[in-house]
Amino acid sequence: MKHLLVFLTIVSSLCFCASCVKETPEEDLLPQPINQDSCALNVSSSVINETLENANNGAASLLVNGGQTPYYFQWSNQDTTSVISNLAPGQYSYTVTDELGCIDSGQVSVLSASSVDEDPCENFSVTSSAVDESLQNAGDGSISLTVSGGTAPYTYEWSNSSTSQNQNNLASGSYSVTVTDANNCQTNATANIQPGNPPTNTFSHDIWNTLLNNHVSNQGNVSYTGMASDIAQINAYIDLLDQNFPENSWSNNKKLAYWINVYNVHTVKIILVNWPLNSIMDISQGGNNAFDIAFINLDGNTYTLNQVENDIIRPQFNEPRIHFAVNCGAKSCPRLVNEAYTENNLQSLLQSNTIEFINNSTLNTLNANAVDISQLFNWYSVDFIQNGTVIDYINQYSNTTINSNTSITYKFYDWDLND
Repeated sequence: MKHLLVFLTIVSSLCFCASCVKETPEEDLLPQPINQDSCALNVSSSVINETLENANNGAASLLVNGGQTPYYFQWSNQDTTSVISNLAPGQYSYTVTDELGCIDSGQVSVLSASSVDEDPCENFSVTSSAVDESLQNAGDGSISLTVSGGTAPYTYEWSNSSTSQNQNNLASGSYSVTVTDANNCQTNATANIQPGNPPTNTFSHDIWNTLLNNHVSNQGNVSYTGMASDIAQINAYIDLLDQNFPENSWSNNKKLAYWINVYNVHTVKIILVNWPLNSIMDISQGGNNAFDIAFINLDGNTYTLNQVENDIIRPQFNEPRIHFAVNCGAKSCPRLVNEAYTENNLQSLLQSNTIEFINNSTLNTLNANAVDISQLFNWYSVDFIQNGTVIDYINQYSNTTINSNTSITYKFYDWDLND
């Protein structure tokens, strides 16, 4: 009886312990995730592409470095080994987990035999077409590219650091470009811009005349963005002025037309160099305003706008009407006419400009007994009183007869840009 009790006690104890054991599900045996920032697991892959069309004999293998062995592999095709084979062309993703729960994942591509044989760069090419300078130093050459084959989008790297497909406003010279497509295929081209012919000995202001026609309204409003788009032509005209300095044999009309055009084109140029801006008076360099900056290069000498007007035009030509022809780029300045001054049109333009300016009620308010006139008549009064008073000068052109003893006041000068 005593032995029976001992046996029952042992059996009972065994049954009780057995009931305490819980079977662990298979997924609970995998390593539990940890902070991946502390992991040092690194997986690299290699691929063998299909060797024959429809052979499905591709393969992929994984090489694991770091982490803690053992490693657990899981492929998108349900394989769980580091090497998988007999693969059809396609993409296969993988996840590798180490004993610590560190994870690295990625994807491999097995290519078909036909695609392996194709070279994506084989038919990728570029051709160039160049337009030479119209005149020597005009800087208006251009190059256009035509791309064939490859895969868009394309990127462009030019020898002049540009990244645009086509090039404009080019000086003469050789230009090379490398074109790269989306597959990183590259092709090259070189184009040469030939210098234009030197200007003929017959100097003209035709380039400036065209620019004024294209970018200045009949009211004198200047499109500086339009002028900026033709900066190469402006520079070409300035080069012509430099190369065709007035000669003693020129008539006074030809010389004066030259200097008025010099002043006006350089006023536009200094505004463009500092564009965008609200007023020419916003320009400053070394403590000098736009009119006292030496930047006008002619015949080996450098001038400021003030020097052109006050040291050359005014003393050499003694012509008060030039004040209604030179343009300072401001709203209160006389209108910039949309044609260049020439030997033939100078006198007629000076006359019409003077009549227009004096009778412009915005710039000058004229009554018989009181006038409120432009500051030009104040700043340059010495030019207008050579044969009488300022009122005498104005009366030569005014539609209103002003009494000689009338009171004079001067209008506020608006330096806002004449755009």
